[in-house]
Amino acid sequence: MRASSLGWFTPYYGTLHWSNGTVVWQGYNPGNIDLKINCNGSGSGIFGTGACSGTLVMDWWFTYIAPQNRNYAHTIWVPFHGFYIVRSDDGFWTSKKAHARIDLTAVGYQYNYKATGSTNVFDLQDDNINVNDRFDGWRTMYYSDLLGADRAYLRVSASFYVYARGSGSTAQLNFSDGNANYMGVPWVYID
Repeated sequence: MRASSLGWFTPYYGTLHWSNGTVVWQGYNPGNIDLKINCNGSGSGIFGTGACSGTLVMDWWFTYIAPQNRNYAHTIWVPFHGFYIVRSDDGFWTSKKAHARIDLTAVGYQYNYKATGSTNVFDLQDDNINVNDRFDGWRTMYYSDLLGADRAYLRVSASFYVYARGSGSTAQLNFSDGNANYMGVPWVYID
């Protein structure tokens, strides 16, 4: 480890909220988080009828003191323990579809918000699909920030999006049901 490395950090605060800002949970020193989002379509789906969609976002806040004016590299690890279901059976007189997606985003803050970095870690969609499987393991992203010698913040977000159109179509991201399914505590290594 270089002398200038700041080391490992865990979040000091977390917020689970819908994309419209409605807070589901928030608190200091977040541990494992249970979250689940699902949509079921209805009707024929023609012209976009019978569609359901939603986005659930988990924000983790980190803070540290930058000891000098320079660029800081953040390597972010987010642990996922859950499963997904994406199902749609489109026919000749219907327009059915199912979609599930997970993105990671990072943004720094020191005096003002910095540029945002993002990466997609899961994206599955189709009009004829019937897939369910586990989504486990650590997903990693990199973020860099130019900071002054002062307190700095980093917000890491995981967004969970589902969409289903037409009866029988469903999209689910489940990090809640049972003991094996949850969002773990992310880590950030700052160099």
